[in-house]
Amino acid sequence: EYGVGRDMAAVIQERAHTDPEVQAFLGGIGQQLAQSVRNKLHRFQVTAVAEEHPTAFALPGGFIFVARSLVELCDNDRDEMAFVVAHEMAHVIRRHAINRLLRQTALSAAALAAPGRGSLAPWIRKVGLEWLERAYSQEHEFEADAFGALLMRAAGFDPAGAIRLLQRLGGL
Repeated sequence: EYGVGRDMAAVIQERAHTDPEVQAFLGGIGQQLAQSVRNKLHRFQVTAVAEEHPTAFALPGGFIFVARSLVELCDNDRDEMAFVVAHEMAHVIRRHAINRLLRQTALSAAALAAPGRGSLAPWIRKVGLEWLERAYSQEHEFEADAFGALLMRAAGFDPAGAIRLLQRLGGL
C-alpha cells in the first residue's frame, strides 16, 4: 500500500508548491494530527500542490496533497486546515484510498504487483489529477468527515473549524 502510494506521490510531487511557509504550516498540522492516530504504523506526509481549484486528496500509504488555493480559501485557519488534513487521513486509515484504487478497471492487478519503483507513474500521468480529485462515495465522505472531526478534536484542534469550512465550501 505504501509502495503504491509512494510511486503515485512521486508523480504528484512534480506539481508541489514550493512555498516553505505553506509547507511548514501544513506539515505542522499533519504532525499534530498524526500524533493522535492510534495505529502508529500509519505514516503521513502532507504536501502543498499548486492547483487553482481548492482541493485535497489522499493516496494510499498516507500521502496527502492540499491545493495552495484551499489553504488560501481557509485564510490559513489552522482549525479549518486541520479538518481538511484529518478528513484525508481518515480516507487513508479507513482504507478508502487503496480500495478505490483496487476497484479501478483502468489499473490492472499486474500493475499493482509489478516489482520496482515507478510502475504506476505512466498511468497516473495519463489519468492526471482529475481521477485523484474525483469524489469518493457519499458514504465514504461522511465517514471521513466524522472520523476527521474526531481526530482533529483528539489532536487539540477546534472542531468548529470543520463547520466553518463546510459552510464556506457550501457557498462556492
